[in-house]
Amino acid sequence: TPDLSAVSVIGDYAFARSSIVSVVIPEGVTVGASAFRECKALRSVKIGSNAVIGDSAFRLDIDSNYEATFYEENDTRFYHYILTSPMKELVIGDNVQIGHSAFYGASKLETVTLGKNAVIGDFAFYNTAELKSIDLSAVLSVGESAFSGDMIYLFSNSALTVPVIDDEGMYVYLYYAADLGSVDLSAATSIGESAFAHCQYLTSVKLGSSITEIGDMAFLGCKGLESVEMSENITTIGSQG
Repeated sequence: TPDLSAVSVIGDYAFARSSIVSVVIPEGVTVGASAFRECKALRSVKIGSNAVIGDSAFRLDIDSNYEATFYEENDTRFYHYILTSPMKELVIGDNVQIGHSAFYGASKLETVTLGKNAVIGDFAFYNTAELKSIDLSAVLSVGESAFSGDMIYLFSNSALTVPVIDDEGMYVYLYYAADLGSVDLSAATSIGESAFAHCQYLTSVKLGSSITEIGDMAFLGCKGLESVEMSENITTIGSQG
């Protein structure tokens, strides 16, 4: 764990591809773009209040962080890729700006502790496939595709070359969007395009009175969505929103 107690700025790519396993970032620190990118042993991240997290700061790219596996159903094997990521703990303080793709690919995170007044950038938590718990009730804004994720083919062979096709002639996919069950955006002022697209287990959404527009495809593919609570202030709902 690097000692960052006296640091005010962490430069671009400062610890990228290093072997650190945990990091504590003090209050008010600016973390540069890709500062901890591709840190494949990084398990625990704690970020103080009033920090600025740069673009792709903790990003893990899918093309270098996956493995093949399979599951069985009705005596048939289905093969697919799974995303790998060591990060298990993420704590973020108040008033933090989270940059584009900051935690992209943190696929094994189940819980994020998030403080008040966060600004969540585009793709910030993209491909966080196991994320079940994050309190967004005091978030100020959620960017484009922030909690969405890739659609990955299921295959019928171990070489992963023959995609599975259903009875209607359609490809069958696994989805790597966040695994959220409910979302409370009571304090948010905006929701970007595709912000929660393909969150398969999302059943309820609460939108605050400051939101006047829902971005295009904000909840596209949320097949389990049953309830959306919104105010009279919403004047525009985007296509497939």
